[in-house]
Amino acid sequence: MAKPFTFSTKRAGGNIYVQFALPDGGRTFQKSTGTSNRKEAEKILNEWLVKGNIPARVGSKDSKVKSIDKNRLFNDLRTAEFNSDDINNIIKILKERNYLYSGNR
Repeated sequence: MAKPFTFSTKRAGGNIYVQFALPDGGRTFQKSTGTSNRKEAEKILNEWLVKGNIPARVGSKDSKVKSIDKNRLFNDLRTAEFNSDDINNIIKILKERNYLYSGNR
């Protein structure tokens, strides 16, 4: 199985960049890890992947368009441990987006 990311070469600023695989087979724009140290860049990358907190592209023409791995999201919802605040936040978001019309929490 291919890795869901590739490291890019350092740019003029010295930072290591990474690209992520998209569900359609494409790749994201390069995202800076903010460091020129490869080990530190790998640590940052793994944190992004584990937390599902891959930074959005800054300065894009349509920064509202974000690609998420829906299968990962659904799996996380099934298996992750949530406290009552987490659940209330999920319900709040679903209500705000008109995906949920009632919920007793």
